[in-house]
Amino acid sequence: MPTDQELLQGELFAPRGTDFVRCPARAVPYWRINMIIGNCWLGAFIAVPTWLIAILWQDSTWWWMALSAVVVPLGVWRWFREKTEWRITGYYLGPEQLWVRGGLGDRSLSVAAYGRIQNCDVSSTFWSRKFNLATVRVNTGARSYLSIQSIDPDEAARIRDLLADVALKKGVQL
Repeated sequence: MPTDQELLQGELFAPRGTDFVRCPARAVPYWRINMIIGNCWLGAFIAVPTWLIAILWQDSTWWWMALSAVVVPLGVWRWFREKTEWRITGYYLGPEQLWVRGGLGDRSLSVAAYGRIQNCDVSSTFWSRKFNLATVRVNTGARSYLSIQSIDPDEAARIRDLLADVALKKGVQL
């Protein structure tokens, strides 16, 4: 298994002096449940036409084998990928900037200066509340938003309050 530094490709996604905070470990099962729910919708859209073809053509067992050969390995790969993505995803509250890092295939590192932040939203869906998780979404003028997903609700409230305090000190109203 690669080390965190190898996953982050050196300093490209982990600049010196930044100590990124990871999501809690309970975010991994939450992400996996979201993946299963998403795959159920995808499976339904694939299965219905396949069933119609199976009804129209009596000898169509190869469709089920082809579908299984594609969908099952993809689901297994995504299941194990969530743990690796958890190791990469994180945020850092610097003295003047908010840094958000994420992605496994398409990695990203986004930085927003506190003075550019226009609003801060804290949200929690039905499933994220079951896992005691929240999302902080920060809107800036230059970029539509930065999102810190699957963090503790107390940490989300702390980030919201910190950004509001910084905004008051700079004379900007959130």
